Amino acid sequence: MKHVLAAFFGIVCLTATAIAASPTVTVTVRNPIDMPRPSETIVLQAGELRRFLTVDDVRRIHIRDGKSGQELLVQAVDTNDDGVFEELIFQADIAAKEIRKFDEHTAHISSLALSPDAQQVVGCGKDGTLRLWDLATGKEVRRFTGEARNLHCVHCVRFSPDGKRLLLSVGSGSNVALDMFPEPLIKGGLQAWIKSQPLGAAWDTEERRADVLSYDPDGKNEKIVATGLRNCAGIAIQPATGLPWCVVNERDELGDNTPFEYATAVKDNVFYGWPWYYIGSNEDPRHKGARPDLKAKVTIPDVLMQAHSAPLQIVFYDGKDFPADYTGSAFVTMHGSWNRAQRTGYKVVRLLFDGAGKPTGEYEDFMTGFVISDKQVWGRPVGVAVAQDGSLFVTEDGNGTIWRVSHQRTSSGN
Repeated sequence: MKHVLAAFFGIVCLTATAIAASPTVTVTVRNPIDMPRPSETIVLQAGELRRFLTVDDVRRIHIRDGKSGQELLVQAVDTNDDGVFEELIFQADIAAKEIRKFDEHTAHISSLALSPDAQQVVGCGKDGTLRLWDLATGKEVRRFTGEARNLHCVHCVRFSPDGKRLLLSVGSGSNVALDMFPEPLIKGGLQAWIKSQPLGAAWDTEERRADVLSYDPDGKNEKIVATGLRNCAGIAIQPATGLPWCVVNERDELGDNTPFEYATAVKDNVFYGWPWYYIGSNEDPRHKGARPDLKAKVTIPDVLMQAHSAPLQIVFYDGKDFPADYTGSAFVTMHGSWNRAQRTGYKVVRLLFDGAGKPTGEYEDFMTGFVISDKQVWGRPVGVAVAQDGSLFVTEDGNGTIWRVSHQRTSSGN
């Protein structure tokens, strides 16, 4: 039996290739057991880097900045294939091979982002420490702690479009906060907390978690942007609006179809429900009657997705390789379910937007074919990025491959 790895452009043709140090292999229809897994291929477990160019034969990801056009800014190195960047290398001049390591304390970087002016790079560690390096010198210029680690540690860091703020997504420390004290242990209890904290802010073991936070680039002036996002695994800035978007993994143990995962624009001072509610005013039965004051104040996300799809990363398409109607769309990787009777996810989908950049609420399959049966899959999409030439890079950690998807025009010019 043959299985198809497919990406969909309607009737338009495409090419999907595995990126590795060995000769490029073009795959259209192939048995999964024959899928290439060269030892040099790495998994981009931490997710979407703003621009990455290629993978070389010593397991380094080359990152390109789309606006500055610089050939290579940073190499993030996964030295032992565990999905964590243990080493950051700065390369100022490719021709002269002037490679300098960043200062110490670069281990366990889970997310990287380049500043809009391409002068600095920020790395977010799995221990919640953010470090900012100057690209001209390779020196660490700032370091501060964003959040403590736990079940869902810090997932993604991004600069705001003007470079004046750092956005940081922090996942929850649990499935549904059952270990959190019933009320905050402060003078005045819950009512005092409500008056002093942002709408829907959790406390105790979940304080400053399930949130999107922001900081000045020097780590000062922390602000909670939005609350109640159980696990915002990826952040991307929508070019049309300048708003950050999150893809969110919702809670478990409410059944195969509840609640929906989602993608949403993240606006200031809004609450998305976790842990007391989900998708609007639907109350989690494990917190029945705990926060009636929040029921009518939950913001409904923009795009709902099949429960347990596990969306991990999002990127907006601003390239020129795909057909024109793809411009402004967003691509989301779905890592796939682990606790659902019938598998879901295991694909890349495209979110649809109108001409003004407003989401229609719909999404469509873009890259599929990773599922063999309800008991076996060979690929689990993780990271997604738009290459400088407009093609799309997709990583998956089930088989350890990086894919490049490009548009191949037909004789009619489409």
